[in-house]
Amino acid sequence: MDREHEPDRLGRVPEFDFAASMRSFRKDMDALNEQARAVRHLIAAAGVRVESEGREVAVTVTYDGRLVGVEFLPAAEAMDPADQAAAVLDTYERAVVTARRRARELTAHLVDPRQSLDAVLRAAGYGGGAPAA
Repeated sequence: MDREHEPDRLGRVPEFDFAASMRSFRKDMDALNEQARAVRHLIAAAGVRVESEGREVAVTVTYDGRLVGVEFLPAAEAMDPADQAAAVLDTYERAVVTARRRARELTAHLVDPRQSLDAVLRAAGYGGGAPAA
């Protein structure tokens, strides 16, 4: 537990400031996005970028569903922090589904159609498992 959320001498725990946490998360993500700008073309070649339905956020995932980018678009400014967080999570879920579908489409001619996408990704070294021998 971090010190700022530990009980004080009287056993009181400070209230968690969700809005401040989301502001900090957005600031960190903006800084990371700025640093990643130089390699964005590599991410685009190896991933899928999906925008939320209201165009508030964009999420980029690799073809095996790893999160590699979160971008807050101008429409996010009008949202409260809880709605921003929900938009990120919903968009992430859609991005993973899209990435898996695209991976399946791209590799359909290379693999046995009876083999699952998860097995193909594991054999290629994705998804935490070791490549198949």
